[in-house]
Amino acid sequence: MNAKDYLDWLLGGAKPTDASNDFQWAVVQATDTLVWCLREGDAWRRTDLEPGSGVRSLKADRIFEARFFGPSEQLLLWRDDGGEWFHSLLTSASGEWHKDKLTFVGNPQTLGESGFDCRTDLAGRVSVVPQGEFLKIAQLLEEDPETGLVRIAATRFVEIVEK
Repeated sequence: MNAKDYLDWLLGGAKPTDASNDFQWAVVQATDTLVWCLREGDAWRRTDLEPGSGVRSLKADRIFEARFFGPSEQLLLWRDDGGEWFHSLLTSASGEWHKDKLTFVGNPQTLGESGFDCRTDLAGRVSVVPQGEFLKIAQLLEEDPETGLVRIAATRFVEIVEK
């Protein structure tokens, strides 16, 4: 698994040979922007490329984290301060996952046929997110054998859903 192959794929390059067909969405964090991506075949539609989105253009050297996700797995890529890339693959088979939903805040204003909505929160900040009401997540819980306390060991994004 080569992180740079996955980042190149997001930026318009070829799909990595080891990429899962399960990945339907991606979210990329850079030092100056956050970009959501929807998969279309072997390519990605990105919020920063949609006319009228106002999202800053994604630059490879500014990316520090990317999540590729779908119903059964998530690939998380991250870069340390020294510029080295790491990855973690979480699958639905990795343990007992507890499902939850996070709500996209604000009334959606559709960006044409792009598959994205603009949403304005109560503070007036605008976000461009995939169309849907919720980001479904799954959390892997782990119990401390000494104290019996439970903590969230991992969180994986699952899918964007309407209800």
